[in-house]
Amino acid sequence: MFRLALPLLLGIGLLVPSPSHACSCADGQVVFPKEGTVPPNVVFHIRWWRPIPLRLVDEHGEKIPLSTEQIGDRLLRLTPNNLLEGGKRYTLEPEGKPQDSKWPPIASYRVEGEPDTTPPSPPAAAQFHYEHTLVNFGNSCKTEHEGYTVLTEGAADDHTGRAQLATLVVSASNPEEVLALLRPDDDFIGQSTCFYNFDVQSFAGAQVALRSVDLAGNRSAPGQVFGLQQHMPLWISLVLLTTRGRVLLIMFVSILIGLVLLVARGTGRPSATPTRE
Repeated sequence: MFRLALPLLLGIGLLVPSPSHACSCADGQVVFPKEGTVPPNVVFHIRWWRPIPLRLVDEHGEKIPLSTEQIGDRLLRLTPNNLLEGGKRYTLEPEGKPQDSKWPPIASYRVEGEPDTTPPSPPAAAQFHYEHTLVNFGNSCKTEHEGYTVLTEGAADDHTGRAQLATLVVSASNPEEVLALLRPDDDFIGQSTCFYNFDVQSFAGAQVALRSVDLAGNRSAPGQVFGLQQHMPLWISLVLLTTRGRVLLIMFVSILIGLVLLVARGTGRPSATPTRE
């Protein structure tokens, strides 16, 4: 009986799914700065996929002229043609009638301070952790999830706090080609059934670098070059993830069962009876 317990428990350990993520569907739209206080020479970076233009309006509804530049796949850089006025509020929104509730405003900003013309420094250290797995396993929200968790540290700026610096993932051979945008509170680039902010398979094995960007659009020089991992089939990734995550549990269960078997053998032996001469 005890000998059958070990393979049974090992099998259960490999089959039990990891805790599922919340069932939600994100569209991947992001804008930087997210909202809040910005300098007069603010520059907006946005991932935008809808076939309608964007506009910036002041607190009186007056449209502010913008220059729009595509810097990557579904990535736009929006630059006001003139400095914005200090103390005023501005709203970034889709082009159209303001009362059209179908297209709500994207973000609102208040302009304060002086123009910022100093570029930040790139991250001093970074790590890319590849993952290809299933999330929401075992329910109707199950989806294939592939990408990289990007951890950075050491970026700095004299005018903007570190918490207000975004990160651009760029091609190492062409630093002006932006592959992904990470806001200060973001750390994942990749794709799933209903989320997209980076084409993982198209850039598998590519050489990339990181650039910091501040609220005024000043960009740092490219930092350290990283080689992205080659695409890994889902089944291989799941086997590696499952094995890596449960190896300690398997070792612990094996030791525990070994101790139980050892005790069982010891208690099952007949005790020696003293003999009389």
